Amino acid sequence: MLKMPDTEFLSLSDIARLANVQRPVVSVWRSRSKSSAAPFPESATRNGKQEFFDATEIVAWLETTGRGNNAHVAEDMTAHTLGARVDFISVSALLALYAMSGERLSDLDYDDLLDLADETDPEDEFIYSEIEALDQASLSLVKYTERLIDAAFGVVPAFEQLMADRFHLNNPELAECALSASALQIAATAALEISSKSLCFTENTPGGSDLLVTVAKLLGESTLGTFLVPEKSTADTVISRLALRRLRTHCAAQENIALIRPDGSQRGVVHLAQYPGPDDPQMSFATILDSIEELVLQLQQDERAIILAPASLLINQLDSSELEGARSAILRSGRVRAAVRLPRGLVVSKPQQALGFWVVGPEPTSVPLGERGVLIADLLDQTIDDSVMGDLATDLAASLGGLESIRRHAFRFAQLMKTSTILASKSGLIPEAKTTFQLLAGSYSNSAEALVRTEAALDEANRTAERRPELEIPLQARAAEYNAGPQTVLRTVAELQQAGAIRHLPGTRILEGDLAPENSTGVKVWQAEDLAEGTATRTIPALALAAKYPRAKLTEPGDIVFHGGPHPVARVDAEGAAAVRFPAQILRVDQQSVHGIVPLLLAADISRGAIGHWKRWGVRTVPSDQVSALTAALLKVYSEKQAAEERLKRLEEFSNRLVGGITNGELEMMKTNTSTEGRP
Repeated sequence: MLKMPDTEFLSLSDIARLANVQRPVVSVWRSRSKSSAAPFPESATRNGKQEFFDATEIVAWLETTGRGNNAHVAEDMTAHTLGARVDFISVSALLALYAMSGERLSDLDYDDLLDLADETDPEDEFIYSEIEALDQASLSLVKYTERLIDAAFGVVPAFEQLMADRFHLNNPELAECALSASALQIAATAALEISSKSLCFTENTPGGSDLLVTVAKLLGESTLGTFLVPEKSTADTVISRLALRRLRTHCAAQENIALIRPDGSQRGVVHLAQYPGPDDPQMSFATILDSIEELVLQLQQDERAIILAPASLLINQLDSSELEGARSAILRSGRVRAAVRLPRGLVVSKPQQALGFWVVGPEPTSVPLGERGVLIADLLDQTIDDSVMGDLATDLAASLGGLESIRRHAFRFAQLMKTSTILASKSGLIPEAKTTFQLLAGSYSNSAEALVRTEAALDEANRTAERRPELEIPLQARAAEYNAGPQTVLRTVAELQQAGAIRHLPGTRILEGDLAPENSTGVKVWQAEDLAEGTATRTIPALALAAKYPRAKLTEPGDIVFHGGPHPVARVDAEGAAAVRFPAQILRVDQQSVHGIVPLLLAADISRGAIGHWKRWGVRTVPSDQVSALTAALLKVYSEKQAAEERLKRLEEFSNRLVGGITNGELEMMKTNTSTEGRP
């Protein structure tokens, strides 16, 4: 047990949060005040390269200099100090004990504290062992906890401050699976929309509590709700006990929510689950599907479920026949009623990962097997706001109705696809990565809302109409001496490899257990599943790569990383210095080659439908003196294509809202004499 330090410490990031400024501002204060009458305090201790400062000295300096945007730094200091990080688990246990007992813990001696913990948690499910682990030398932690509560203005805000530190501290198991506020809000809003009048919820995420806590926030302080305690068998790990402490703390402070043990009498339960969860952040796709199947099979006819997992598992095409078979078996049950691909960036530690979302409900026994379907929606390129969350939630709730009610509902995002069609498809639940199944805008609560939303869509379309710079790509007719005879413009990879223009480098068989998350330090690792998304999502520590895979080949800028098989895909690695995990492989173009290979062109040809073994793929070549200029031109064209796609997306959004508003009788076209002369 670590002894609680007498001095409370702040890191530079803590100081920024305390002063309510951006992190670089603190560095500027520190450097510019060195020769002033009030220099920035010296660091008091270090942890490796990270510096920590005496919190009292920092508060005095902020008050003396008037720096920052927080007039209450002294009162708020404890909520930002290192204290809770010295013993994250013990502080969370003390917070839960304080919330549930209502006792002032600093008035108790060690034996009384232990008796109170035993009385509060007689079966040792969430705090008794943690309190028992404290000793006399650690009792100063109790006083710190009470200061933390005072600084945060309550025990629940104090606990949430502790949980927020998962992103700043060495708690990778908590941070790796953490979802953004938008993702949690989407799931919680949908859960409330599909719930019965009983408003009964439980969380099946391994070691998770984020989803239920978000539901609690949406319920507010007056709406009655019920949360079910996880079974004892799944609450025996450090992370699961922490999750239960968090729920106990919230429910103790929020009187309108009851936290009870399931006894089979609860009706209309909504299950929320995120995979992988903090108790098993490295959960394999096969294990995730097994867990989802078990959840689906145990649901009673009046129960529902919200499931979040990587879109590459729930939505996209799967390369593994075993995984495809497992997913198809769940879909055949008829209980998956809606499937959504959400935008990237909703998993905090994996900004390039897209999230998938399933709604599970009762089997539609009244619908013939051949007519059963899944409502699908692709929000990959959608900006998430309150309007999107609300409309998506109503779409998802409608998915649980009968076939006629689904046909009567004006969906904003979803489209019904027959389950048989999905199962027969070889391209996942949503056929193309950038297809958005968006119908005409649905009904709004009133005409004023329809007008505001439609005008906002028009404003966005007009905003993207700013004049783009002209493409400056100078061209001229090729001189006669260069085109006197026919030229070979299509050659196989094998031919170019034999000529020395292309070099093939195999991928490295890196074990899953050696890979780290994307935000970890180390060497970037390209995997086959990353190529469709265009960004490597995992890393491997440099020392582990050198020790265990000494023959691993790293990419160089301009290398083509590809994956063959029935659906080849390739990407140009512009940065290089990345490992490549088999079955992904590397094609390296000789930059000095006279064979006229443009890597961007080669990668595009592979992804557009290369057929057969990779050595037989045809490669378009250009005159060698045109390679550099064509590469630069293609990069410019790509940038303009991105801008055009954004413009098209905004126009499509406006068109949908305009037509939807007119056809639903919520809007009408104004008669105007304003001239449109000069407009195209």
